[in-house]
Amino acid sequence: MPSDAVRIAYLRRLLSPQVRDSIASYLHNPGLYQDALKDLRHRYGDRRLIPQYSLKALRGMEPLKREDLKELDRFSCELHGVICSLVNSGHEAEMISAGNLHDVVSKLTPRLREMWTGKARYLPCAVNLQSLDEWLCDFVLTKRSAAIFDEGPTPKPSANRYRKAAGVNLVIKDKEAYLKCAVCDGNHHLERCELFASMALDERLKVARKVKCCFICLKRGHQSRACNVQRSRTVSGCPWKHHRLLHGATFRQEDVAKTLSTPSEQQMTRESLSVVLVGATIPDRAVLLSVVPITVHSGTASAKTLALLDSGSEASLITEGLAWKLGLAMRPTAVSLTTF
Repeated sequence: MPSDAVRIAYLRRLLSPQVRDSIASYLHNPGLYQDALKDLRHRYGDRRLIPQYSLKALRGMEPLKREDLKELDRFSCELHGVICSLVNSGHEAEMISAGNLHDVVSKLTPRLREMWTGKARYLPCAVNLQSLDEWLCDFVLTKRSAAIFDEGPTPKPSANRYRKAAGVNLVIKDKEAYLKCAVCDGNHHLERCELFASMALDERLKVARKVKCCFICLKRGHQSRACNVQRSRTVSGCPWKHHRLLHGATFRQEDVAKTLSTPSEQQMTRESLSVVLVGATIPDRAVLLSVVPITVHSGTASAKTLALLDSGSEASLITEGLAWKLGLAMRPTAVSLTTF
């Protein structure tokens, strides 16, 4: 190196933070480079301590977690550095120690331990740390050379190829009529009510007037003159068009006029959602969805979220967490999940 200024710059960069702090007073003056080396030799240059530090580093090595190239390089370099320190300091006795060799071999993966045992059986001399280091270095070099053939160019997807959808969620809203009888609150039409049929004729007519149902089909929602019911429900030969359960009753002129358009049979609509997943799942392929940031308001509450646009959906769904944020009332709803 051309000068002490360059030497001390390299020295400052190569020292560990703890050692660098111990001689920090020398590192800012190139003229003190030799003094810095002298202090380093005094603090850390005792050759008698090299075996102790080397064995401490050997036992403190992290076990080999996997056999990829990066992890193998890390383990091999740490082992090689410790062995070089022992060889250069003349402590070959630590190299042939069976205990030290066992400590290092136990840090290998099970497969590498088996490979090393097979290799050691055919070595012409007794195994030691140096023979393990040489075998491991050769193994890493072979793996690095073989990795070259695995690094091929990543094929780019063709721009003219249509990308298949990874999946489409279809939300189907089914409306199921939930009937409520006006007499017994049962799940049936008025004409099928046994309690209604057991009443006297005048009582049946009073009920029909009260609930404002059609006198022909006994359903609500339309007037008698607009009823398209089949003739089987009326009485054959009777000049008046009315339901057979009302046959013989005395009708007033205004009865038909009072048949107003109201919801039929107190008919409640119960909605159920069927979510169907169609399409084939394609791994490792991006699928672009129409997602936009929105702000949802409910009274004085508001929340920012993301909305997935689906032009074919017949229902708007939100998460339970968003409903809590907006203070919305929730009720259980039957949801049917089906697939093809």
